[in-house]
Order: sequence, then C-alpha cells, then structure tokens
Amino acid sequence: MSDSKKALFGFLTGKVSIANAIIGGYLVLNDLGRPAEFHCTEPVKPNRAQEILFGKTLDSYLYGERIG
Repeated sequence: MSDSKKALFGFLTGKVSIANAIIGGYLVLNDLGRPAEFHCTEPVKPNRAQEILFGKTLDSYLYGERIG
C-alpha cells in the first residue's frame, strides 16, 4: 500500500483559556499510531453577535467550523 493510501486517525480537542477563549489542537496519527501531523489554533473567542445568532449551537460551530 502506498503512503497516500494508508489510514490516518485524527483527534480534535479544545480547551477554554483564562481569557474565556478556546484554543484547539488537532493530532493526526498514522496507521502505526505515530504522530503524522499536529496543528494548534490561535485563541478563538466569539463576539456578542455570534453568541446571539448561534445560540445553543455556538459550541458546535466553534469546535466544528472555526477550530476543526
């Protein structure tokens, strides 16, 4: 199997900082469980308009679209 066809697994996490912003990290592992890539985000903090517009779906938006 060529390198481009091997399975990769990814893990996404986010932590809320003291400034109430979310910092995300994404770790990709190869088929042997070894790190292939790692990415982290700048702190993401929603503004008041986003809090109002997204309401209860704000967390899924932040984690799924802004961080992920």
